[in-house]
Amino acid sequence: MTDNPSELRYELHVDGELAGQIRYRRQPGAVVLVHTDVEPRFEGHGLGSRLVQGALDDLRARGLALVPLCPFVADFIGRHPEYADLVPPTRRCRSNATTSEGERGHRDDPLQALRLRELRAAAARPAGRGVLGV
Repeated sequence: MTDNPSELRYELHVDGELAGQIRYRRQPGAVVLVHTDVEPRFEGHGLGSRLVQGALDDLRARGLALVPLCPFVADFIGRHPEYADLVPPTRRCRSNATTSEGERGHRDDPLQALRLRELRAAAARPAGRGVLGV
């Protein structure tokens, strides 16, 4: 697993071939993991999880926070709570009092609530701006 900052993505290669990638965008002090993709012929071998784990380990080593916009990444963190500390406290949902009406059903799942907030923010972005903010 390698970081390819010129392409804004983490990459996983198998026998020299790009097998999977996580697209990201940068924010001050954090990285937003936007989308994980594994080539169809490599699916079903745990490469997506290896890719996410490698990216999260890299972010931790670099002292960067994480915004898990990608549902696969958020689900991975839900299954591996040892990575939950990478998500800044301000991006976590703690109780009914801090959630919007649509997120109340997810008060016990802070990453699900985070995904809902991030999707709403993406939908509110001005037209012409892509997922990666360009």
